Amino acid sequence: MEERSAHRAVAHTPGGVEREPRNAGRAPNNTVTGARSIHRAFAVLRLLANNGSGGLRLTEIAEDIGLPPPTVYRMLQVLMEEGAVERLPSGRRYVIGAEVALLGLSTRARPGLTEVAEPILTRLSQEVGDAIFLTVRSGYDSVCADRRIGAYPVQVLSIGVGSRRPLGVSVGGMAILSALPPAKASAILKANAPRFAPYQVTLEALTARLVKSREAGYVYADPAIVRSTRALAFPVFDLAGNPVAAVSTITIRQRLPVSRIAGLVSSFQRAAAELSSALQDSAKADRPRPRG
Repeated sequence: MEERSAHRAVAHTPGGVEREPRNAGRAPNNTVTGARSIHRAFAVLRLLANNGSGGLRLTEIAEDIGLPPPTVYRMLQVLMEEGAVERLPSGRRYVIGAEVALLGLSTRARPGLTEVAEPILTRLSQEVGDAIFLTVRSGYDSVCADRRIGAYPVQVLSIGVGSRRPLGVSVGGMAILSALPPAKASAILKANAPRFAPYQVTLEALTARLVKSREAGYVYADPAIVRSTRALAFPVFDLAGNPVAAVSTITIRQRLPVSRIAGLVSSFQRAAAELSSALQDSAKADRPRPRG
């Protein structure tokens, strides 16, 4: 579906994010030594996962992670021994290893979020006519887990599946952040602040958006990250009431006038509630039954 729809116009405007900045998903580094090593290993894996099949050089990884190259080299050697990282034939670039994919197979026994969300996202994209995105939280980041393309001739596809951004930068990430306890949400924004510059946003602007979003119960961005666009997002909750995902849309500015907001809010509110309910039902079904 997406491949056949690739000919549709995509909004690319000056000042927009034309390429996803490299993103390791770094969190505050104040843990004990053993735990810190695990955090750093996952930072490497996230960084490589966000850069696809082209891979990254040792110096690029070291620069993004903020560690000396010898330290990163030793980490890569261990990850390669475990099959979590591979080195390309050129010998100078590293990519995600096959073992990571094999570990992921263990989750296929039960319906995942994307499987549960698929019919809801499809129906919503057909209803509103614009691109629909499913965003999930990954530590201090938000990740685009899925998307659907609508029928309107101009679609804004600035976020690809697998794209990772600091939590709060995208409207989906902000929707998740706005549903967290205020102190926790503010702490995440402050921790992510050094990573905002490539997206041309500031801590002050995102803090103001966070306050408005919490009051409204959803996120409305005018403009979104890409100039001349507007965006809307609602949080999705798991069985424990935690915001684990968000459904959103981003459109060219004229597709989301003030007169259309109320109707879209109603559609997205229903979809987010339906997805939350479906996700919670799936979690209940996975619970082990008590022995008789």
